[in-house]
Amino acid sequence: MNNTVLFITVFLVIIIALFIGCNKTQNSNSSQRDYNRFPSDENGDVLYNLFLQGMDLNTTKDVEYAIIFPDNNGAIKFADSCKSIGLSIYIEEYEGQTDFKYGVIATKSMLPTHSNITALETELGNKAKYFGGINDGWGFFTQK
Repeated sequence: MNNTVLFITVFLVIIIALFIGCNKTQNSNSSQRDYNRFPSDENGDVLYNLFLQGMDLNTTKDVEYAIIFPDNNGAIKFADSCKSIGLSIYIEEYEGQTDFKYGVIATKSMLPTHSNITALETELGNKAKYFGGINDGWGFFTQK
């Protein structure tokens, strides 16, 4: 009888150890964020959430940047200045804020990495300031 109890005890310890080991591996793989790829900032958070939702971030996407302006003149001048950096541009009326009446959607096909998205967002934001505009976000709004 002692051999039977010993066998059952050893068997249960092995089963419990395997169960705990599998859960640790599974949990660490699913919740471990790569902060080099997805830094701890707004763009990193957005990209990480898209990654968790299953979006393939290893293929080129049309990244659309929204930039808003208080008047049509600023939007047009900004749009003209963006032609030199190879962006597709669309100007539209904007209703999201009372002080900003016009929006520019600037689209660039690129690999959606944190560095690519943030670099162009910064460049567009700096350019927009010159014409009285501000960044209003980015996304993959028209992806098929």
